[in-house]
Amino acid sequence: MWRGSSHRLMTVLALAVWYVATLGGMLCATAGTNLEHSLDGPTLDVDGLLQGLRSTAKHFDPRVSTFYIQCREECEVFDETGRPIPGQAYWNEVEYARKKDMVFCHFRVKQQSDSKPEEEWDVWRDRVTAQRREGSIQIFPNLLPQCWNRSTYTDRLFMDCYQDLEFTSPPDFGPDVKRPSDGNILKLPGIVEENFAKYKLRPRLEAIDGFPCHVLEWPGIDIIWLDAAHGFLARKRQFSFNSKHLVTIWLNQNLEEFAPGFWLPKTQVTESYTSPHDRLKDGPPKLRRRYVTRLLKADFTPKEDDFFKIPVASDERMLVGDMVRQVTYWRRPKGTDALRNVIRDIPTRTQSPKWSYLLLINGLIIGLILIVMLARGLRKPVSKP
Repeated sequence: MWRGSSHRLMTVLALAVWYVATLGGMLCATAGTNLEHSLDGPTLDVDGLLQGLRSTAKHFDPRVSTFYIQCREECEVFDETGRPIPGQAYWNEVEYARKKDMVFCHFRVKQQSDSKPEEEWDVWRDRVTAQRREGSIQIFPNLLPQCWNRSTYTDRLFMDCYQDLEFTSPPDFGPDVKRPSDGNILKLPGIVEENFAKYKLRPRLEAIDGFPCHVLEWPGIDIIWLDAAHGFLARKRQFSFNSKHLVTIWLNQNLEEFAPGFWLPKTQVTESYTSPHDRLKDGPPKLRRRYVTRLLKADFTPKEDDFFKIPVASDERMLVGDMVRQVTYWRRPKGTDALRNVIRDIPTRTQSPKWSYLLLINGLIIGLILIVMLARGLRKPVSKP
């Protein structure tokens, strides 16, 4: 009797375990699709989200902090049918650092068809830009675009890292653009503050990668999914053109906490859907480019000023062209020199080249006049007594 009862009990228990496991699997399988519908309403209003965004932006404000970012980006280019175009893919690696009014950028890029990557250093310091390419250094009296438009990682975080940078010569972006920040229209929280009445907060949280996000929306133009629990990071953003054509989708994934409440994505995915030519057409958006950016290193510890320099090996002979003083010379440095030393070692001229040319021309004219006068004196007949 006990054997029969025990057998029936084991059968019932086995069926119960199977039922619970099956039900649990079904719930897990549908959790991702139903999570968005089970989320509650937002816990913060727009003002609260703006306050959180301002707090996060301080980590990338060079006036109050120092930061160093190293990342690698791979890009695929697609044709009209959505297939990758052979030979158009490329990769680049960027080191970018900011401290006060100083900028350091080291950039390497390689096309698939190239045999050797191109490499460049750009440093903005002491109100001049020093740029190194291969065996030469050029010194410019103005802020070059390479000092700010290659920080794509922070741009896709929608952080403004250029508050203190100003153009030292008239830029090509219009009279109202006096600094790189003026051209960064997608920066947060700036675009929301400037268009506060146009942005609306959706009535429910929405899940991105399984995490609840507040959704700010400028209807037909801009949608931002903000994760308040992870440093108010924009986990996803979608931007459209004139409410008709999807332009770009940004995704920030695989977050890592670098400081209490300060999170950064280890992976960024950017999809560009339309070109200016496509925007004139109707129809579904077409994927044109996909960028995948991977964070290699992020450092927010203070750095010495000597970090912001053009690296030069002790055995390199470098051609230096100074556009500030209009001189070019060969230099064999000892060790790696800071930009400040490169400028200080430039020889100065006692006279401007323009004045030297004028003196030479005047000397030639006076010499010709003397020769003519002498020739006429020799040809004049001598009167007899």
